[in-house]
Amino acid sequence: MIRATLRKELVVLWTSAVPYVACALVNLTVGVLFVDTLRAREQAVFQPLIPLVGFLVLAVAPALTMRTIADEARSGTLDVLLVATSRTASVVIAKWLAATVTVLAVFAPVGIHAVLLQWWGSPDTAPMITGALGLTLLAAAVTAVGIAASALTRSLPVAAMGAFVLTLLAWFVQPTPASSALRGVSARLSLSERVRGFAGGAIDSGSIVFFVVLTLVAGTVAVTAVAARRAGSGWRRGGGTVVATLVLLMGQTWADDHDRLIDLTAEHSLSLTSQTKAVVADLPSRLRITAFMSDDAPGRVEAVALLDRYEHANRRIVARVLDPLEHPGELRRLDVDPVAGGVALELGSRVEHAAAPLEQDLSTAIARLRRGSLPRLCLTSGHGELDPTSTLSNGFSAAVAVLMANGYDVGTVDLLANPSVPPDCGAVIVAGPATPLGPAGEALRRWHQDDGRLLVLAESDLDAGLDALLRGSGLSLTGGVVAEGDPGSVMAGDPTSPIIRRYSSGNPVVRNLPPTFLVGTGGIEVDDDRSVPGRTVNRLADSSATSLLVEDPHADAGRARTGPITVMAAVDDSHNVGGVVHRRRLVLVADADFASNAFVGEAGNARFLVQAVDWLTVDDALISITSNLAAPRPLELTDARRRYALLLTVAIIPALALLAGAFVWALRRRA
Repeated sequence: MIRATLRKELVVLWTSAVPYVACALVNLTVGVLFVDTLRAREQAVFQPLIPLVGFLVLAVAPALTMRTIADEARSGTLDVLLVATSRTASVVIAKWLAATVTVLAVFAPVGIHAVLLQWWGSPDTAPMITGALGLTLLAAAVTAVGIAASALTRSLPVAAMGAFVLTLLAWFVQPTPASSALRGVSARLSLSERVRGFAGGAIDSGSIVFFVVLTLVAGTVAVTAVAARRAGSGWRRGGGTVVATLVLLMGQTWADDHDRLIDLTAEHSLSLTSQTKAVVADLPSRLRITAFMSDDAPGRVEAVALLDRYEHANRRIVARVLDPLEHPGELRRLDVDPVAGGVALELGSRVEHAAAPLEQDLSTAIARLRRGSLPRLCLTSGHGELDPTSTLSNGFSAAVAVLMANGYDVGTVDLLANPSVPPDCGAVIVAGPATPLGPAGEALRRWHQDDGRLLVLAESDLDAGLDALLRGSGLSLTGGVVAEGDPGSVMAGDPTSPIIRRYSSGNPVVRNLPPTFLVGTGGIEVDDDRSVPGRTVNRLADSSATSLLVEDPHADAGRARTGPITVMAAVDDSHNVGGVVHRRRLVLVADADFASNAFVGEAGNARFLVQAVDWLTVDDALISITSNLAAPRPLELTDARRRYALLLTVAIIPALALLAGAFVWALRRRA
């Protein structure tokens, strides 16, 4: 019975003008918009096409399903069909299959865009595969809703508008940021969010179940409504329909709570890194992540998607995105800057902050929360170092505030009065000493040799006797001043304040670091040719190739050393003692003024300071985190290619669809 009804429904649908006109309009619309998108992005990406096609499915499906039952009920042929079969479900299933196949056939020519992308570029094929799966599931669900609407009324316009409005509302439902509970409900109901997940190149088991449940619920309603026409018996079984619907919805909720994401992208760009998964694997209690971003902030959609991955990685993580203007109380409670924004992470009574909703920042903050105790940073004093209590421009109080905001306990150690490093210091910061360290330098050297962690900020024009402290580390200071020769790489036209854009290492200290700038920096000699077991020396940052290192500002410029000049460096020295691995670390910057109150808030200076201290104090397995980034896939869309794509998708395919419709119409006229 299903086969006969299916054949009849296909004949009815394809002998009408609707599928041919719909095919022409759909491909014309998609062709124009997608070609413009490719031209703007200059990337061979298929993802933007999926949501566009999904939205058009909402418009086309009701037009094809409105006649399925409503028209037959109005003409009386439905009663004959119901008498001819003993199974009402067979009739509904056949009509649904016919409508779904027709919708998919109408949209099939859209696949020509995938062919063009493969021809002209090297796109990731995963979004094409998962996108096609998502659109197929969406088409099946929307046609089921359309058939249910057609079964509930005899009016074709009411059936079409009812199905369209219902699915349109579900399409525009967006995750609510204000409440985690409401956000979960709205995310489950959002058709666009489900389709967007498939568009990225991943298969979400929860979304598959969602579309299947939506199809079954709509089909159950349609079967019940059609059965009601048979001696009025259908509505007496309405209680069973309600029970079946509730069971399906409960199954959907369970599937969403236990869903699995299969990332098929080439670079696994929709998955958290293995380091992040290790960080969040065994949280002792609930972790709440609150990101403050306005509704129109760039990157908000990406932030929501990233926070969803954290929630999927551990059910103890609850994430939300709040507009700072609408939630001033939460800003104050979590101590987040209302202008700069940021992310607050709460684990129990402890709060950590991240500069932005990026995987490296979030996972590092979680790692700090999980350490259990605040690492203590000791700032040396007694030798003219930058004053951590001074709010003047040459003070260090702003840097202390930045470090404390990132979860560090900061204190001072007077090495002049007592030249020894307390055992509770997790790391020591020597910030611009102005006089020779003397015995303090020897105490620091011994402490560093005993697995100590050092951040040394040196001023090139001050003789602080740092050579003894750095001896044997593979690093030494050259003295002199770096003069930047590129006018576009200096601050306020001062060649002795170079902007650093050249990071020479993959070391976590400078990974994803924005440009920084130094003030009167000297140079660093890096001995990376010596082979010392267990020691890794990294040139972190260099000045440009047009810079000069002027060792004596009054000497002839011809005697200056040409760039690039290393201005930041790091040493990781690991050694095995009795089967136990010991590690000491050192970060050296040939300038201290960049971290002073006047400059630490500029460019990426504060972020460099935090990442340097993180690298010194946090377990390397936690801090060495970078997101799985999708590789760039450039596409050169020349004018000739653009014209070819428009001719094919906007002219030829729509014309062929209309010609096919005209041919069928002519055959019907002759018959």
